[in-house]
Amino acid sequence: MKVRNYTTLGYSCLLCGVARENTIKVFDCSGAAEFSVCCPVCGIEAVSITNRGSGSYEVALNCGFCGENHVYDVPIHTFWETEIVELTCPEHMNTVMAIGDTDTVREVISSWQDIIGFDLGDDFPIN
Repeated sequence: MKVRNYTTLGYSCLLCGVARENTIKVFDCSGAAEFSVCCPVCGIEAVSITNRGSGSYEVALNCGFCGENHVYDVPIHTFWETEIVELTCPEHMNTVMAIGDTDTVREVISSWQDIIGFDLGDDFPIN
């Protein structure tokens, strides 16, 4: 299994609806502090990642489908080693966040256009 020192997060901003990707490094998520990803368009916190210290991350995001805040427990090895992790909205069962290999995350984000009908246009991808 390939271990990366970085991973890519793909998400859709709840406020402005723009699909984004952010590449983060392993050191961004080390320690007990929370790491946040803010939307570069509107500035709101889109995703927060907290190292629980028990071999997993707490990943929290505001859902672009239902508007609720969802919290997921993602094992650290899964977060950094898996080609793709898709987190789904429990209400709509759609993928709301993709974590993993950059090219695979981009494929997932591109599929969102068919589901929610937004134009990726010039806003995608931005690191």
